[in-house]
Amino acid sequence: MDSFNSVVVGPKLSNLKNLSKLRLYRSPPREIQLDGLELLRDLRVERCEFLEGLSVISSSMRKLYQMTVRDCPKLLEIRFRSMMESLKVLQVESCVSLGGLYGLSNSKKLTNLEIQWCDGLRVVEGLEELELLSYLYVNWCKSLERLIDVSNSKIPNKCRIDVWDCGKFPYTYGDDIRYRDYREMFLGRTRKTFNEEYEMEENGSIHCFICILECIC
Repeated sequence: MDSFNSVVVGPKLSNLKNLSKLRLYRSPPREIQLDGLELLRDLRVERCEFLEGLSVISSSMRKLYQMTVRDCPKLLEIRFRSMMESLKVLQVESCVSLGGLYGLSNSKKLTNLEIQWCDGLRVVEGLEELELLSYLYVNWCKSLERLIDVSNSKIPNKCRIDVWDCGKFPYTYGDDIRYRDYREMFLGRTRKTFNEEYEMEENGSIHCFICILECIC
C-alpha cells in the first residue's frame, strides 16, 4: 500500500461522527490528526508502517477513554495539543523510532500510562502534572532521558511504578514500588552520581597539582 502525506480524521467525514470505537490498522498516511469525533471512546492505531506523526488537535474528543498505539516503526512523535477530558488509559508499544510523547499535561485524568519497547524514546513531557495517575509502566526504552521532574511532581505517592531498562532511571525489578519510594530511589541515584562526579573532579585537580609540582621541582 502506498503512503501519502496527511489525513485529518474528524467530523468532516460524516460517516465517522458517531463512532465510539476506531481502529486504524495498516493505514497509509505519514501523519494523522484527530479532530472532533465527540463520541469516540476507544482509539487503536496499529501497524501503520508509514506513520510519522500522530496528534490530537481538538478538545471536542471529550469521551475518549482509552488510546493504544502499537507497532508503528516510523512514528516519531505523539502529541496532545488540546485538553483530553476523559482519557484514562494510554498504551504505547513497539514504536522503535518514537522520540517524544508530548502534552501529557493536557490529559490530567490519566490513570494508567504504559510504554514499552520504544528504543528511541527520549522525552516524556508533562508526566509530573498527572495528579490521578495510579499506574506507570515504562519498560525497555533504553534512550530515555526525561521522564519525571521529581522536584515539581503532582503524581500521587501511592501510584504504582514499574520501570525497567530505561537509560539512567532506577529499575524497580518488578517489585510493588510506589511513587514515594521511587522518587527517593531516583534522588538517591542523582546524589550518588553528583558525588562521584565531584570526587572525579577533585581527584583530577589533585593529580594536576601534583604534576605541576613535579615539573617545578
